[in-house]
Amino acid sequence: MSVYLCTLALLLISSFIQVFAKREIEKMLAGFIFIIGFIFSLYTNMFRNMIGGYDVFVYAFYFENINELGNYFNYEQGFYYFTKLIYLISEDRFFYFSVIAAIYTFSVFFISREISRKHYFFIFFLIFCKFYFYSFVYLRQVLAVVLVWLGCIYLSKDRKVVFIFLTLVASSFHISAIISIFFLFLNKSYSKGSLYFLFFLGFLFLFLPLEKILGFINIDKFGNYLSRDLNVFYFFESLVVFFLLVSYRKRIILIGREYNFYFNLAIFYSVFNLIVSSFSGFSRFSWYPFIGVVIFLGHQLMLGRNNINKLILFIGISFYFISMFLRIMLLRDGGDMMPYESIFSESIRNSQFQEIGK
Repeated sequence: MSVYLCTLALLLISSFIQVFAKREIEKMLAGFIFIIGFIFSLYTNMFRNMIGGYDVFVYAFYFENINELGNYFNYEQGFYYFTKLIYLISEDRFFYFSVIAAIYTFSVFFISREISRKHYFFIFFLIFCKFYFYSFVYLRQVLAVVLVWLGCIYLSKDRKVVFIFLTLVASSFHISAIISIFFLFLNKSYSKGSLYFLFFLGFLFLFLPLEKILGFINIDKFGNYLSRDLNVFYFFESLVVFFLLVSYRKRIILIGREYNFYFNLAIFYSVFNLIVSSFSGFSRFSWYPFIGVVIFLGHQLMLGRNNINKLILFIGISFYFISMFLRIMLLRDGGDMMPYESIFSESIRNSQFQEIGK
């Protein structure tokens, strides 16, 4: 567990120095610390053994038997051919996980840097807190997420064709990415009244019996997703994010059209997160617009008028995301604690899921 906390600390320190750095030597120090933290995050992700729970063993089984069984679990075609390609290079399950980890981590770095050249350490840190442990487990969806995020960069510059193409490719890794098509309607300004009305509609969804209305849909796992269970954490996060966004709306609009898109994306995240707070199975769908929240928070730091305000904002944002990181790290899954074992352990965890990987 200490290696994860060390990685977290390195990325936090580098973010802090970069945000407040004024001299060139301070920026160089931030870069040096970030490189160490980045290497730690990359290494621990690539060589994590079988950490992650049930899904990791399922993916290992899928990979190792892809020649004999084909697309055994009926995964999306893009992911199937992607897995097949890696299998042609090496039949080692750990090589498979390492390739996905490397693609994901370098993609997040590239996206963070494209979004903000001034505070990309901070943006990388926020994404790390939210998705680091998830990237151990949800292999298809994290690949789909980074593809959609890359598409958002192009959509913010009004390059819709590239965005649609990347969204379709992402959907071939995880079908949930198709929800990102709605982002095409977010590249314009909306009045404050429209935003409040949208949020009110999202609030009404909390009281609709969606499990009965959509119960006719006969898709694997869909019934489980519709089981009602209010997640207070998601609920209050949605409220805070939405009212913060609305209060800073004018300042965002003044920056430019590109950031207006990210502002609307963050609004979409808060409303959608509010809707799914009663159906936590759908919470992973909110990962796609999450990039809007990260960009909004990063640019709030850029707009800080003095160091005191920036420091208070930095501490508040960091505290929330660190709490999120620790919550996920200590999450229970099937009776085992996460992380399940040290990455330096030579033996594979002996658990209820082990037989799936044999």
